[in-house]
Amino acid sequence: MTIPIYLKSMAVLFTLAIGLPLLFAPLGWAKLMRWQLPAELDLTNYFGRCLGAVVTAISVTYFRFAENAALHHLMLELLLAAFGLMVFVHVWGAIRRTQPWTETAEIPVYFLLSAAAAAFRWGYI
Repeated sequence: MTIPIYLKSMAVLFTLAIGLPLLFAPLGWAKLMRWQLPAELDLTNYFGRCLGAVVTAISVTYFRFAENAALHHLMLELLLAAFGLMVFVHVWGAIRRTQPWTETAEIPVYFLLSAAAAAFRWGYI
């Protein structure tokens, strides 16, 4: 197995098994994973820790590879995807009225961060 095939396989596996289920049906995923519901506080802490771990890993990677120009386009595309999805998540929460106003106020911030990542990626800045 080549590295590209391995990486693509992991991307598909983690997207289908973890990423999309958590994005669209976190409580359904929690039930599948045998969480006792309702266990909102435990589950909230769990998801917070998971998100924190991912953000930390990505941040360390960005810091380590910031000087490698050959990787800049990939890093910027990851930022664009992450910030764009954060816009989606926050808009969804605002429409459903399931989040405090402070979360809704973050929508333009994430939109601007998405725009900046796109501008850097495609050479407008």
